[in-house]
Amino acid sequence: ESPPAFKPLKGYYQAAQDYLAWLDRKGYLSLPNAFGNVKLPSSKRLKQNIDVVHLEDNEIQQILDSITNQELKDITLIAAYTGCRIEEIIQLETHNILKIDNRLVLEITDAKSKAGNRQVPVHRKIESIVQKYNLEGYLFSGSEGKHGTRSDKHSKAFGRIKSKLGFGRDKVFHSLRKSFITKLDRLDAARARIQSIVGHEQGDLVGDVYSGGITMGEKARIIDLIVYDIDMDSTRLESQEKEPN
Repeated sequence: ESPPAFKPLKGYYQAAQDYLAWLDRKGYLSLPNAFGNVKLPSSKRLKQNIDVVHLEDNEIQQILDSITNQELKDITLIAAYTGCRIEEIIQLETHNILKIDNRLVLEITDAKSKAGNRQVPVHRKIESIVQKYNLEGYLFSGSEGKHGTRSDKHSKAFGRIKSKLGFGRDKVFHSLRKSFITKLDRLDAARARIQSIVGHEQGDLVGDVYSGGITMGEKARIIDLIVYDIDMDSTRLESQEKEPN
């Protein structure tokens, strides 16, 4: 059985403390109140671990159709076609957009791990999207979070939209990264190649220490094989109505 959430548990704790204090005032409590030394576990510790799962193509289309902010639509598409995390996308600056072998490439430099710092070829389907933001400074607007992140605004907006559509806690923005990896997996791409593209440590001496990794051309070839059943025409908005903060 699942443990109670932090807020209800805190309420039960306070109610028990109040009752014992009342018993003590009335003289009904003959034993020391040992309950006062009990410490609640943190809300983070009580929070259940949710296994995030990938989004199917029709689910991504549903979400895209419900987004009324062009920037968030574009960020969602970039995540689906590159496997980048939302913070990796929001941290992109103009100098992180490279041209290598006549191919547009995203350079991730502030990832969660050393392996996460990588260069990801831009899928042909979203080249025009990336190019239109390639002006100066950060590509996308951001809002500073408590841990120095910039993606809070867009992450919360995405969360509200997917929740309104009835998606549970196992389907979040990070599910787009899972969708990308699932596509690669179903293409029978070698595991080492998938790890190199999405920035996962390979966990072996050859892959992590001695290998120079796959070429940019090979990465691009693999990424271009990914196909989503998405209506790209429906992802462009005529208006620029903003999502509420």
